[in-house]
Amino acid sequence: MIASLSFTTLIHYSIVLLFIWLPVVTSFEAHPTSNAPRTPRHSLSAHSETTSSLEEDDHGEWVLNPETNRRIKKDGPKWHDFMNGQGGYICHNSKLVPIQLERILTWTQQEEASDQSQKALETADDSVVGATPNTAWRRLAPEILSSDEAPNDVDKESLPFLDELLFAFKPASLLTLPGIGEDKQVCLASLVNEWIPENLTVPPKKRESSDDKKKKKTKKKKKTFVPRPCHRLDYDTSGVLVIGLTRDSLRLTNTMFEQKGVESGSPSKVLKKTYVALVAGAIAQDHGIIDYPIGKVFNEANGYSEFVCLHDDSQRKEDDFVEKSLRNAKTKYTVLNRFTLPVACSTGNNGPSSQDSFVQYTKVQLEPLTGRGHQLRLHMAAIGHPILGDQLHAPNTIVAAAPRLCLHADELEMGVRIDEEQGVCVALVRVRCVPPF
Repeated sequence: MIASLSFTTLIHYSIVLLFIWLPVVTSFEAHPTSNAPRTPRHSLSAHSETTSSLEEDDHGEWVLNPETNRRIKKDGPKWHDFMNGQGGYICHNSKLVPIQLERILTWTQQEEASDQSQKALETADDSVVGATPNTAWRRLAPEILSSDEAPNDVDKESLPFLDELLFAFKPASLLTLPGIGEDKQVCLASLVNEWIPENLTVPPKKRESSDDKKKKKTKKKKKTFVPRPCHRLDYDTSGVLVIGLTRDSLRLTNTMFEQKGVESGSPSKVLKKTYVALVAGAIAQDHGIIDYPIGKVFNEANGYSEFVCLHDDSQRKEDDFVEKSLRNAKTKYTVLNRFTLPVACSTGNNGPSSQDSFVQYTKVQLEPLTGRGHQLRLHMAAIGHPILGDQLHAPNTIVAAAPRLCLHADELEMGVRIDEEQGVCVALVRVRCVPPF
């Protein structure tokens, strides 16, 4: 049969077969086998190899500019020009959402002085119960700083090993740990522990601590360890959070965070946590330290105690606080940007807008020198600059100014131990997460 085919027909069949074979060859070259060996995640070399891809995931988010209808890269030059130059927007649910400036204007004009705490607390509780949690967490890559910046006079055994920690971004509208009730079981801790089996080897290489040596004499079996966050971020606060992958790392990191709450309020050598917030009004000083104690006051109407700040203008007295709950609290603040934006004002009687008023709000960096409940919210409210969207301690107009709490844990620096060929060394790592405002 083949012999009976003409030369032209053979050429035709050859061309057809060539076109069929080429895509197959290309597909094999473009998609290498998935059975290739994977580098262990817990080695330093593996960490440095995966850092680039993690950073691409963290900073490769694109959001739509509603004014130009074009996408801009988060943390890129246009992002900074838009967010820090023009202002008036925050990033919420992957969209740039305008701040309700007229709400801030109303607050400025009325200077609401009524106590909103009871209503705000009820609103905050309702927002958690039955709400759909934001599960868009992601792993963050730490940056190892130079050895010159590492603390030299710190006991090595007081620091956790870097490869026994996992750094994560917690979105707003997500609990750090599970709450009471079936509707509060989805949290960052549960999401991470669902992710770990297929993506991470836990625990890493066993290291014998001094505590383990003491416990060797006992023959009791230890319960299986479940990785757990070493500290908390509020439900409506987003940002960097560190998770202990072993008992030792959890215990040591917990201690580091607890030591930030000492009465002196002095900066820690091995742990520094900073936040970015948007607050109502223009803060006059470029930087300063807020030093007002915080404690708990029993709310008879609601039947539980709530955090309250004792400051110069408050109507509270020390006797109002639950016994031994009032403790020293210090927050360092640095103004990053002051915004003054126009708001169209109506002439009244549903008439047209004839003139502009100007609204001011401030982007500020906050460093808690102590660790008290609701410290940043309370301190900013105490100096007359409540955080936008704060349902707990801000007037209703400021709550309505933003669709979420404008508070974000943007950076964490901490001392860690690292295994190297010449032995264990102390290093300082920094983890960053781009603020959404």
